[in-house]
Amino acid sequence: MESFEPKTIEEYIKGKDDKLNCICNFEGEYKSIFIYRKDNSGIIRVSFEEDSSFGFISDLFVKREVRNQRIGTELLHIAENVIGYMTFPFTQLRVKKGTWMEGWYKRNGYIKMTVEEKDYIFMTK
Repeated sequence: MESFEPKTIEEYIKGKDDKLNCICNFEGEYKSIFIYRKDNSGIIRVSFEEDSSFGFISDLFVKREVRNQRIGTELLHIAENVIGYMTFPFTQLRVKKGTWMEGWYKRNGYIKMTVEEKDYIFMTK
């Protein structure tokens, strides 16, 4: 993976949508990018290890009063774009088995991996 600086990622995200902002934490083994809407209606996290072949999506949250307005889908697509921009060939996530979120990720193109944890499955795109 090419090395990216937080400033480069911030510029990329802000260039995609002026309603978005981000906080980058590139300290330590795991790097994280928190992408959030400036009106605080939603957030998503992208994390990765430098030597990994995938970016990991987690912590997607949209405020209840603004749900069903495609905010979650927009955040998911921005996170996927950031992962692609950083040249990771795969996106992975973990979701609780049998929840509406599992179906939502499937509708957004994710497929179930063979790896599972107790009540969770891993999905990839």
